[in-house]
Amino acid sequence: MGRREGEGLDETPARWHHLLDDERPRVEVAIDYPFAVGKFEVTFDEWERCRVADGCDLRPEAAHGRGDRPVIHVGRLDAEQYLAWLSRETGKSYRLPSEAEWEYAARGGTETARYWGDAIGSGRAACTGCGGEYDRRTAPVGSFAANAFGLHDVLGNAREWVSDCYTPSVGDRPLDGSPAEEESPYWQDGACSAWVYRGGGWRSEPYQLRAAARRPYNTRAVWGTTGSSASGFRVVRELRAVTPRPSIAANSP
Repeated sequence: MGRREGEGLDETPARWHHLLDDERPRVEVAIDYPFAVGKFEVTFDEWERCRVADGCDLRPEAAHGRGDRPVIHVGRLDAEQYLAWLSRETGKSYRLPSEAEWEYAARGGTETARYWGDAIGSGRAACTGCGGEYDRRTAPVGSFAANAFGLHDVLGNAREWVSDCYTPSVGDRPLDGSPAEEESPYWQDGACSAWVYRGGGWRSEPYQLRAAARRPYNTRAVWGTTGSSASGFRVVRELRAVTPRPSIAANSP
């Protein structure tokens, strides 16, 4: 987990090089349990089913269309509301991925900056500067080739919430696949003031579309917990019996 030495520097404006510091050092994470990851980001259609069933309160704004495009303008707490509803509906345990789980899934077994290689190329994802039909706007999920694990759009399209509280270094986090909580300086009295999203979105520049790239989100800012015009999420389903953390409402009655 983490950025290789020198990775991303040639794509990142020099004034932003310090933003890459939290992607180091590279660490070895041992995930010794099974889990399933959503093939696609959650879509507007899927979100609407939750809203119509009174499981989700929010009707998110759509920048580029609804339907099978990834749901955006979704905050972290909104995502957890959807996960709680999905868990009740299916009898399965759904949650957000941890950073470690997300990066493992996003890499798809590769060591390069992106699952298709080091260079951003053209027309491989939806972002600002990615080229192709969906430069600067979202694409219907599955519009681009999947990684080796069969996952689409883990880079670009929508930024994806994960379950971690932000740590300023990859080396400051758990090495067993679990999310960072008390390890974070932003975790106080059982609450986090800086959540994390991964993968970059349609508004992101190419340097943010790397498997190692990570960004904090200040929950105490004016926009608080509401998310942004590029924030969405992908689900994880537990494949083992677990006791969920109190902050994840996946098994709420």
